[in-house]
Formats: sequence, structure tokens, C-alpha cells
Amino acid sequence: MDNHSQRAAETIAKESPEGRPAFPGLRTRHVMAMLGIYIVALAGLSFALGHLMSVPLSFAVGGLGLVLAAANPAVWTSLIRIRERQPLLAAE
Repeated sequence: MDNHSQRAAETIAKESPEGRPAFPGLRTRHVMAMLGIYIVALAGLSFALGHLMSVPLSFAVGGLGLVLAAANPAVWTSLIRIRERQPLLAAE
């Protein structure tokens, strides 16, 4: 970890209820990109299942994937923590 990342990690650790982050350089665009990749992969899988097997199965897999993502507390926590970091890292 470079010096800037270490300073960022220490700044975040002082304010965040979860302590020192594993990836202090993670920004909002990175988290949104990961969520976007998940949604695109889910849509691709659903389309492939609909094309190869059946349309109801496609909707079931797509719906289940979206429900599981929405019910996953790690997704919501990561969005909250990223929003917390923005003012801390902007002040550096």
C-alpha cells in the first residue's frame, strides 16, 4: 500500500464505525461499476436461459438475482460506507 493509501486508510479508520478499510482507494464509481457488472451478467444469464431453455425460467432467475442483490446487506453497507468516505477523502 502506498503512502497516500495509508493516509486515506487512517483518516477513514478514525471516522468509520467499521474501522480501517481493506481498500481505502475504492470510490463511488468503482462500487457502481461492480454493481453494473453484476446486473449486466445477470441480464446476460437470464437472456441465455430464456433463449436456450424457457422464458419463465429466465424471468425467475432474473427476479431471484435482483431480490438477492436487494436483500444483501453487504450491498447497502458498501454504498453507505462509500458515501461516508467521500468528504473524508476530499478533505485530504
